[in-house]
Amino acid sequence: MVLYVLLICSACQQNVIRELEPLRSHLRLMAKECDWKILAQWGEEQTRTEILKREKQQLLKDIKALRDRGEAMQTMVDHLQSELSNLYLQFRKECDAHRLLIWQLNELKGGSVKTEIPAEGNREDNKDSVELKLALKVCQGDLIKTQKELTRVKDEYWDSLEQAHNLTQLHVL
Repeated sequence: MVLYVLLICSACQQNVIRELEPLRSHLRLMAKECDWKILAQWGEEQTRTEILKREKQQLLKDIKALRDRGEAMQTMVDHLQSELSNLYLQFRKECDAHRLLIWQLNELKGGSVKTEIPAEGNREDNKDSVELKLALKVCQGDLIKTQKELTRVKDEYWDSLEQAHNLTQLHVL
């Protein structure tokens, strides 16, 4: 009887094994499909990673170019400020030389110009002071314009750097 029960159990087990065999095959097939999907996803991620790395390199190059451009602009602004300063100093020297010549001329004439035509000497001095005041106002106006332009260029430069930085941060994330 034990043998009979063992045979029946063995037959039941054989039936269960036959019933489970298609499930086993299906499970193997599903595992292979999952492996393929995982490999495909990994390949796509590698491709995306490479694209992002290239974009990052390009953005870094763009940032460097913008920095170089900003430095070139700053150099140009510094040069223009120096040139303006030199022109102003030259103007001042010419004005001083002009005054010195007038003073020397008056000294050579021995002050006779002052006694003979005092109003004319005042007119020249007034004319010189008016010219100087006018030149000073022009220089001040030019300085204000240059400072405004410098501020505008700096603002544009920093805005472009911020935009490039923000883009870089977005692409890196």
